[in-house]
Amino acid sequence: MAFDASDADLRAKLAAGCRILAMEGHGDVIWGHMTVRDPGNPGRFWMKASGVGLEEITADDLVLLDFDGNVIAGIRPRHNEFPIHAEIMRRRSDVQAVVHTHPPLPTVLGSSGQTITPITHEGSYFSPPSVPVYTETTDLILTRAQGEAVAGAMGDHRALFLKNHGIALAASSIEEAVVASMLLVKAAQAQLIAIGMGRDVPASSDEEALAKREHIYHPEAIARAWQYLTRKERRWDGVP
Repeated sequence: MAFDASDADLRAKLAAGCRILAMEGHGDVIWGHMTVRDPGNPGRFWMKASGVGLEEITADDLVLLDFDGNVIAGIRPRHNEFPIHAEIMRRRSDVQAVVHTHPPLPTVLGSSGQTITPITHEGSYFSPPSVPVYTETTDLILTRAQGEAVAGAMGDHRALFLKNHGIALAASSIEEAVVASMLLVKAAQAQLIAIGMGRDVPASSDEEALAKREHIYHPEAIARAWQYLTRKERRWDGVP
């Protein structure tokens, strides 16, 4: 099935989001993926195709899938781990975009028994409550049952550590998912630095962390951050 011209803007935005993920520390050769729910059919989603890197993605490198993994549009193969995205979206109607990548710092942190605390502003975006960890397997998520277990482990949180594997993020938009992905890398880096100091580094109280989340990461700020990241990605790609 050919692409529908009405989806052009959404596909272009998802492709840009993939390239920004690569720029912000989520690139992993040809692995890792991002999706967005199809506005015209909430039981389908656009996904980065398999076999290409996040930094390479254009609007033509996307595939449209249903929740069972059937390819509805697109010429490239799909990723095998589509159940992560399908089951998070199936469980949570509020989620419009999902990221699953393998950034080293959050992956190491989430596998260590440590977690993100609001040491920095970025940490307050994710904590409280603590980011949950999926521990049932460290292998790929290939079946609906495994995807359901990942979605169950995530619950209502915006982020999830997959032990010895990577991360998953759920958001209400492509913009929010991409900005959150950038913040997660920064929060994990700060946390690992604090752990490496070998001493207790004070964190914001839960009350202050929640207040900072509201003051700093409100929807208008997320939109501005997305606009900045798209400008940065064009510079990174050598576009004037």
